[in-house]
Amino acid sequence: MGKIVRGARLVEEAYRVGVPDARIVGELAEESTAPSLDAADEVGETELRAVPQEPTIEVIDWESLRTEATAALERAKNSAREILEGAFRTASSLLDQGRREREAIAEAARGEGHEAGRQEGIARVDAEMNELLGLLHGIIDAVREDRDRFLRSAEPELVRLALGASERIVHHEISQNDQFVVETVRSALTRAVARNDITIRVNPEDMAVMREYRERLVAAGDFEHLRLIEDQRIDRGGAVLESDSGTVDAKIATQLREVRSALVPSDELPEITATAS
Repeated sequence: MGKIVRGARLVEEAYRVGVPDARIVGELAEESTAPSLDAADEVGETELRAVPQEPTIEVIDWESLRTEATAALERAKNSAREILEGAFRTASSLLDQGRREREAIAEAARGEGHEAGRQEGIARVDAEMNELLGLLHGIIDAVREDRDRFLRSAEPELVRLALGASERIVHHEISQNDQFVVETVRSALTRAVARNDITIRVNPEDMAVMREYRERLVAAGDFEHLRLIEDQRIDRGGAVLESDSGTVDAKIATQLREVRSALVPSDELPEITATAS
């Protein structure tokens, strides 16, 4: 079981510390024969409460990751399409050339009155064109087959590469910013229906910063109470919210799977896992 952390609300208070009169401080220094006091003793025992600063977090744009991966797939499709269109253009050009030669032979034979020669020339050109057509159809079919095979094999690989890049971006941001989980929880709370009692499960390495920002999140979302629980199953930077109204899965691995499914909903794609950094 995870450790349940129940914390009272933090109260932000400001204390005014007066500046000591220079004359009085000088007199006290002259009269004292004991070693100099620490700065804390001179000011008093007033405790200044540190107010946590808002995290500056570069939010991962999941939609941009989907767009970039989709663009990569489209470029691959366009490349295959250009190859196929090039084959069609070549076929059309050669056929036009064959027709022109056929017509030229027929016209020359008519001018010279050689019907037999005309028929022979036309038959020769027709045979060559038929042979050429068969060859071109074979090339086009092969290109089309290669294109389909390329897209079938390349698409999962391109998606895998795009997701691998996005995973590295996310984990790099998590490793550089301890407050990443705060933004994850903040976003997940906007999807929570319940407002009275919510349990937030986070990775143990994210527990300290979540304790620090819990009351701020409570106040911002008008929640009654947010309970924090350490859970090794949650990847660092991610979270799972539980309440009577349901569960919000905001684990990093889950979000990467959603990106993958949006790109290519295929069971053949490798499973994306996000381990705690």
